[in-house]
Amino acid sequence: MYSLLLSPKYRVIRYTLLGISLFIFAYSESIYHYPYEEVVPFVLLLTNSFLCKAIVVAILLTILLPLLLKQRYAIFWISVFVVIITVVWMQQVVIEGMIYRHFGLPFWKEHIKFWYIIIDLFSQNAIWFLFTLGILMGRLFKYWTKEFEHKQQIQASQFQMETELMKEQVSPSFLCKTLHKSGEFALTTPEKASDMLMQLSRLLHYQLYDCRHEKVLLDSEIHFLNRYLSILKYSDEHIDFNITVSGQTIGIMIPPLLFVPFLQFGEIPSDTDTSRCKPIATDIDIKIMVRDNQLTFDLTNHIAFDSDTSIRQRLEQLYPQKHSLKVEPNHVLLTIQIQ
Repeated sequence: MYSLLLSPKYRVIRYTLLGISLFIFAYSESIYHYPYEEVVPFVLLLTNSFLCKAIVVAILLTILLPLLLKQRYAIFWISVFVVIITVVWMQQVVIEGMIYRHFGLPFWKEHIKFWYIIIDLFSQNAIWFLFTLGILMGRLFKYWTKEFEHKQQIQASQFQMETELMKEQVSPSFLCKTLHKSGEFALTTPEKASDMLMQLSRLLHYQLYDCRHEKVLLDSEIHFLNRYLSILKYSDEHIDFNITVSGQTIGIMIPPLLFVPFLQFGEIPSDTDTSRCKPIATDIDIKIMVRDNQLTFDLTNHIAFDSDTSIRQRLEQLYPQKHSLKVEPNHVLLTIQIQ
């Protein structure tokens, strides 16, 4: 049904079914009003009814439907009413009267008062309105579907842009400070400088290559957090961290850099040139637990963390209705339904 209503390759079938529906509508109307046996007048009346309905459908789809799509509802419905009343009047009073008089047949509406004819036209109008709504549904459904797909594409594009930005959460200031600190270590303790640069190299490798995928292994993300916090600890000896992992993490896939944004807010600019982002946290405790298809990320530190809108938007796009984020002073609790 979806393909029949929307697919271009079924356009001929759609219009054929519409033509058959119009013919059946016209036939039932004509045979109801024509009680005589002459075939030719009946064929003319049937043709008249069919063509009038086809004209209404053509006007509706080509001229009036754009008014509805532009949300000009009052003008649309007034126009529909005027078109239907006019066409029904032409069909059932003017043209039918000419056909009946041409063949010398008594026209049943000639002996009916004008107001009765108006009432009959309004009753016919109600039937036409139902028929009009039926015609509109297919076109509106196609329009709404295209609008929905367009919005989905826009949201997907925005989400991709936000994801790429989230992948750049390891800021240039962090890189600058790390390189500066490793340069200091190179003069005093070369072993620390070497280890620090190796940790940074692996961290950047993960960010540049592994994060190209939509999802990465949870274990890889945990290793990334370890390296990231290790570099922070090298930069400031007052920082200490602990990562506790429990549950079955093997084979669990999550979006890349899902947790590191919660740690980025622990860095604030300082007044010195050599330390652009001085950590204010002294102890960082992270607990990652997987249980019953539920992933929990529990972060406790001395950071006054403020919830960020982009993080919440990313979580809503990645796990709609399948996550909860609780942010309190010095505490963040993220729960995700992974299946």
